[in-house]
Amino acid sequence: WLVLALAAVAIAQQCETPDVANARCVCAGTTYDFSQMKNPDGSQRFAGANGDYNYFFQMTSGGLPASFPGCTFSEEQATFNAGGQGTLDGLTCFPIGSVSQQDWTLEEGSPQTITVRFTGGQWGRVTYLHVTCDPTTYGVFT
Repeated sequence: WLVLALAAVAIAQQCETPDVANARCVCAGTTYDFSQMKNPDGSQRFAGANGDYNYFFQMTSGGLPASFPGCTFSEEQATFNAGGQGTLDGLTCFPIGSVSQQDWTLEEGSPQTITVRFTGGQWGRVTYLHVTCDPTTYGVFT
């Protein structure tokens, strides 16, 4: 049984240094481009909530803006935030990952999974983006 269990484990490999300005990275010889990842409304900012906090994510255009509806970062933490954790009143946002501090890992298998880890958040917080993709297709993320 041990041999069968080992055969089922996906092989993960660290990708090359990412192009953080353009949301691209080369993994196992294939360029993955997340610059076109968008919501159905065309925006590149993603949002969600869990009842205690609002969460925001944007890995393009230098990350989240310093202030937008639902989130205001402090002046000294207002740039290059990939992730934000905001209070429900929208007055405060905590950085939970930096666009400039990211690494990509590719898990080979079917389907392929790419994990992008954004470190550099306040109090050591980290944001993870998990993307399942088929590199044989072409098109805009929605």
